[in-house]
Amino acid sequence: MSDNIPKRQHYTPQFYLRQFATQRISEHYIWCYDKTNGNIFNPSVKNIGVENWFYDKKLQGECVFERALSILEGHYSEIYRIIREKPISSLTREEKQLFVELVYLQDTRTRKARDNMIKVKEEVINSEDFQDWFQETFPGMTIEEQLEDIKRNIQLSEMFNIEIKDNKPKFSETLDRIMEFDLFLLINDIRTTGAAFFTSDHPNCHYSLSEEIDMKILFPITPELCLMFTNDKGWETMHPSHNTVINKKFVQVANERTVEKAYRFVFSKTNDFRFVERVLEKKID
Repeated sequence: MSDNIPKRQHYTPQFYLRQFATQRISEHYIWCYDKTNGNIFNPSVKNIGVENWFYDKKLQGECVFERALSILEGHYSEIYRIIREKPISSLTREEKQLFVELVYLQDTRTRKARDNMIKVKEEVINSEDFQDWFQETFPGMTIEEQLEDIKRNIQLSEMFNIEIKDNKPKFSETLDRIMEFDLFLLINDIRTTGAAFFTSDHPNCHYSLSEEIDMKILFPITPELCLMFTNDKGWETMHPSHNTVINKKFVQVANERTVEKAYRFVFSKTNDFRFVERVLEKKID
């Protein structure tokens, strides 16, 4: 494995954060709202969405860490290029795969994703049935040791359990399911809506108005643009170009989901977080 893996590892990529940032000289600065204490600050994108050795510096195998993350980072720049050059409705299947891979990997690479995965595994491990099975199967290992091992490896397994072949990820079942969703580019004319898209340290938002129907995956990519995957076929009927100008209400819905799904930080190009505070106050009430 390369000795050049950086100590500080971003789970929210700098390239992505720069789309919501303001450049001052050679640095990009983004406005942040801390959900835990209400603080508002303006760090460099280099210093947010990052932890030391977040993905572990001792991965085994053929530099899986470097290869998988380099694929993801490449997806970001390629996707922004595609959006500039053509309507979403004219994407090839290979181009759509880029969007799907990015959304999936970004959804599984964050601190929030790791904590959620660990919580689910802890519930299973702490169940009586599992403990009986575990003690019979692994008599030389404690439950606590098993849990610590899972905490170290669960996110890497989830993120990188994608076979890399010819420098391209081989699809998992989850990716195949997302490929069946319709993809739209939501266009927010801020002059009309008066509201920009927020993003966060966990940018993907999943929500559904009913079980298995009208599922939406939202992924803001600039203050004016948001990707949306949905299995609601009504959207394609109403918006055949898949490039859709949305109203203020939908921007508010998307931003509310972003605030709710954020792990700790909500990001914006401006320092106006009054909407964020209203969402959090409503949640407390």
